Amino acid sequence: MYRKTRPLISLVMEESILYREVGSREVMRGQLEALIELSMQERVFLQIAKTASYEIAKLSEVMQTLNAQALNTAGSRALLREVIEQRWT
Repeated sequence: MYRKTRPLISLVMEESILYREVGSREVMRGQLEALIELSMQERVFLQIAKTASYEIAKLSEVMQTLNAQALNTAGSRALLREVIEQRWT
């Protein structure tokens, strides 16, 4: 994220997450304000998908399947390190 040409980051978030309290009110406010700040960065596109959409429900189902099949965070880091070592060293 510190190069002159930053990668394009596209985030689509489902609206209901804005109302699910995680932590305190202050934590939630800080998180939502951080999203606003993030969305102002060059090449970062943040969109909120309205909850009532059938397509969003279907997409959520697909994402849950993808998440279930994906490596966990530690496994993802290990794979990244493996690829660096095998391919880019």
